[in-house]
Amino acid sequence: MVMMMMMTMMIMTVVIMFIVDVMLTAMIMKSRRDGRGHDVRGLVVVVVVVIVVVVVVVVVVVVVVVVVVVIIIMKNIYIALLQKAQSASDNNDIDIFSFQYSFMTVVVVVVVVTAAAAVVVVVVVVVIV
Repeated sequence: MVMMMMMTMMIMTVVIMFIVDVMLTAMIMKSRRDGRGHDVRGLVVVVVVVIVVVVVVVVVVVVVVVVVVVIIIMKNIYIALLQKAQSASDNNDIDIFSFQYSFMTVVVVVVVVTAAAAVVVVVVVVVIV
């Protein structure tokens, strides 16, 4: 379901960019024919801003979805591991509290890395655009 959402958003973004590109090309061609190329600049700025906003919104939504999914998966793994740890600690093999802290550290690291990757993607996209 999450993959479907992400794919839909990617397709929507590509379609929007394509439409904007076609409109922009048509307007530039028209202004060339009319012999006044300078009045397109404002439009170009507007179009670029719209594209950047769309891309940033899509990236942010995708990142939020990814982080939520990662957290849900981590939670499920955590519960499964905690049950194992619980049964193991009944045999006094493992200290549950140290296990919990180490696992929470892993979760925090994964979330931070995901967020950092998302920020890098946004910066790269903005720089390219």
